[in-house]
Amino acid sequence: MRWGLLGALCLLATACSGDGSPDDTERGAEDEGNRDHYVTALTQSYDNPYTTPEDRRCMADATVDVLGMEALTEAGTADELREADRLQGFGITPDEATAGELVDALDACVDMRTVLFGDEDALTPEVRSCIEARIPDDLLRRFMISTYTSATGLSDQPELEAQVTAGREGCQSQPATTTTPPAP
Repeated sequence: MRWGLLGALCLLATACSGDGSPDDTERGAEDEGNRDHYVTALTQSYDNPYTTPEDRRCMADATVDVLGMEALTEAGTADELREADRLQGFGITPDEATAGELVDALDACVDMRTVLFGDEDALTPEVRSCIEARIPDDLLRRFMISTYTSATGLSDQPELEAQVTAGREGCQSQPATTTTPPAP
C-alpha cells in the first residue's frame, strides 16, 4: 500500500528525478549494485553445514526480496549486516506477515527442516520420519515465524519452543548419528 501511494505521488510530480539526482537508469544500476552487496553479505553470513553455496545464495536473494532494500539500507550497511548475528541484531524485526513471507521464501530455497535438524548424513531415515511426525509443518512454520518476530531472534513463544525441542529430543533417542542442529 505504501509503495502504491509513493508511486502515485511520483507520477503526479512533474519530474521525479529532475533535481540533479541520478536519472532512473543510473539509480537502477546503483540500486542493483547495492543489492548485490547485501546479498553477498547475507550469503556469507548464512553459515550452515546443511546448505550448499547455491542454497545460501537463494536464501540471501529471498531475504533481500522479502525485506526490501529500503528496510535494509535504513538499518545499516552490508558490512554491518554481515557482522550482525541475526536480523534483529541488525535492527530488523519483521512483523508476523513479513516473517511468514520470509519463512516461506527461505523454505522455497532449502528445506528448513534440513537447516534446523540436519541432512541425510546427520539423520537416519527413521529419525527424520520421527521429526516430521512429531513436528508438523504448521508447528515448525509458527516456530520459525516466532524467531523472526521476537526482539532477540529466539522464539518468544515458550510453548512453541518446548514443542519443537520435545519433538526433536524424543526423536534423537532413536538410533542415529545425529548432530546438534544449528540455531535458527
